[in-house]
Amino acid sequence: MAWSRKSRSRSATRWPRVRCCCCWKLTAPPRLLPLPHLRQLAWRPRTSLCALARRLRRSALPTPAQRRYLHAHRAFWRYALPSNVLNAAIGPLPLLLIGARHGALAAGLFALTQRVLAAPVSLLAASVQEVFKRESVRQYQNSGNCRPAWRHAARVLLLLGLLPSLLLLLAAPPLFAFAFGAPWRAAGELAQILAPLYFLNFIASPLSYVFFVAGRQKIELAWQLALFAMTLAVFAAPLTLHQSVAAYASGYSLLYLVYLHMSYRYALDRDPAGRLHAAR
Repeated sequence: MAWSRKSRSRSATRWPRVRCCCCWKLTAPPRLLPLPHLRQLAWRPRTSLCALARRLRRSALPTPAQRRYLHAHRAFWRYALPSNVLNAAIGPLPLLLIGARHGALAAGLFALTQRVLAAPVSLLAASVQEVFKRESVRQYQNSGNCRPAWRHAARVLLLLGLLPSLLLLLAAPPLFAFAFGAPWRAAGELAQILAPLYFLNFIASPLSYVFFVAGRQKIELAWQLALFAMTLAVFAAPLTLHQSVAAYASGYSLLYLVYLHMSYRYALDRDPAGRLHAAR
């Protein structure tokens, strides 16, 4: 009895602040922690990390509804993404190939021509495209036919782009010399060659949304691949600068005519049962 009292008083004087197992973390040195408590502290970070990993895995995986939606609209991420990447790569490709083959001066002339001719497409055609998107989606969802919206947008684009294209086709060299100086007259000659191409580009770019409305992204990707191959072949051929630009404009214009024909064809849904509705 006396020994137990002495031991209790000795332990109390040695660790006066220890009152419960929770206090071991604050008062007792690590070598005096009991073994079960050590195991609990060792496993606590592991269990927390495992729980966090499980939560992250559940949040990262799509739900069944999301999987069904991705499967129903698989053409968008399977074909539209590569098509957009190709479209972004084709834009600066002629300039890079001209610079590598014909030198910096030729690349500068083509860059100025490209910038001047692309301005109406980026401004006016983009505005028409926004209106055409809404109307084409509404008509296609209601009746499976957005050809009325296609015809209306094509007429508007034709009227907007006809006069500037004719002006460039007839008088681009003196206009460039007047606006940018006599050394840039050669850029006007390139603009004269490219005027029909940019006229078709002005019309076809807004109407390209038909491929997304009708779920024809695979056809869009095939067309982009053909354009990429044509661009590489034309500028890799042993031609002069004007010959290369003329061949590029001719091939690109033919592809745009095919593109317009296909977009008008797909504006009418031929398979109402399997219609792919575009998102608003």
